[in-house]
Amino acid sequence: ANTSLDIVGTDQNRDAYWARISEYYNTHKESSWPERNPNAINCRYTLINRETSKFCGCLQQILNKEESGRTIAEKL
Repeated sequence: ANTSLDIVGTDQNRDAYWARISEYYNTHKESSWPERNPNAINCRYTLINRETSKFCGCLQQILNKEESGRTIAEKL
């Protein structure tokens, strides 16, 4: 079963949480993708999460300008 990103309030610790995600990834990954251990999965998630947050912050600043006549594609 898939797992949520929320580990607070559950009976699993951080290591068990990332071990479950690693197991799921390695079971369902494409054959050409590398296997990843729990630490690698956590590091990869942290990197993707940080970069996504930066993008969303920049996009929100652009959208807050409310420039008329510009499409979302142009703003992106």
